Amino acid sequence: MTPLNKRNCVSKAWLIRWSFHGSNPEKSLSELGIAERILDIVTSRKNYDKYICLYVESLYKVFQLSYSEKLSLAKYNYTKNWNKIFGVRIPKYTHYQSDVYKKLMESEHSKDGDEDLVQQWKMYPKSYILGHNPCIEAIEVFNISIVGDNNEILEWDEPIANGTRVRKMCQEGKLEIRNVGEIGEIGSGLI
Repeated sequence: MTPLNKRNCVSKAWLIRWSFHGSNPEKSLSELGIAERILDIVTSRKNYDKYICLYVESLYKVFQLSYSEKLSLAKYNYTKNWNKIFGVRIPKYTHYQSDVYKKLMESEHSKDGDEDLVQQWKMYPKSYILGHNPCIEAIEVFNISIVGDNNEILEWDEPIANGTRVRKMCQEGKLEIRNVGEIGEIGSGLI
């Protein structure tokens, strides 16, 4: 399949989706009443810390928090409560917590800048995962496009920490892996 037209293709974007860690995520999510895996697609020009993380936390608040938790976030001192909920009670994981980043920071502080670690970090997938079963993931993807004739199928390249990519697709709310390949220049062009 080929993209319908260039207007339906983007070289880089944030894909925000539901996820479930376990043996059968599709079944587990449908048991929770989550039929559509993809929540949103956001431009990659949005700042990771100032927009993407807050947006994911806001989505999680809307879909997963109880009324009492939402009420505590509506109070005047909501930032204190926000920090108690997100990151303390509700786990969050970012690419900045990866071993690659930690090793890179250690090498930067030791004045022995390791060029291999720098290259590894450039290839490392940028992501934000919030919650646990179900969780909301924001991941930076490449070559995202709409394909198909009668129904919309969303396809994208998702980078993996080892420098390869996985071509994934979402059709009728279900995620599938299309193929795995090497990444040359990430986001170098549309497929």
